[in-house]
Amino acid sequence: LAFHLRTPEGQALPHDVRALIAKGLGLLGTAYVRTGDTRQGEDIFRLALQFAGDGEAAADIFLRLGEAMLETSRFGEAIGPLRRAMSLGASPKVVLPMLAQAFERRERHVAAWVCLEEAARAGVSEDALSELRTAVEGALGSGVEALRAHLRAQSS
Repeated sequence: LAFHLRTPEGQALPHDVRALIAKGLGLLGTAYVRTGDTRQGEDIFRLALQFAGDGEAAADIFLRLGEAMLETSRFGEAIGPLRRAMSLGASPKVVLPMLAQAFERRERHVAAWVCLEEAARAGVSEDALSELRTAVEGALGSGVEALRAHLRAQSS
């Protein structure tokens, strides 16, 4: 597929065909990650991104790549793909809790807290966020109240 993409025929593929190939590669990459071959899975995700371009399939591929990085404790690396997934239209209800986890594990507690607040606003249940929220707010200590006051002032 990588070779085909570099040919004139591959370059001429219609957008919907490229998106379908990207989705299939995304599933294949996820299968590799789930069976423990993360490196191969990530290579397949990168190939899928070449097919997807900036189309709607790209959001799903970036989300899968970020999730794979989270699962292998590469929290700092996961931030970029998760942010890209969000910018391409992935559901905030899905992305923000993962992004909050990545930030928290990198000890970027303010960023994690903001993601948790945004996730709650997007409709993620407090039950789903509670464990992570406890860790983040515990790390921030009294700074949480200052952040809340700042947000209240911004929304006024």
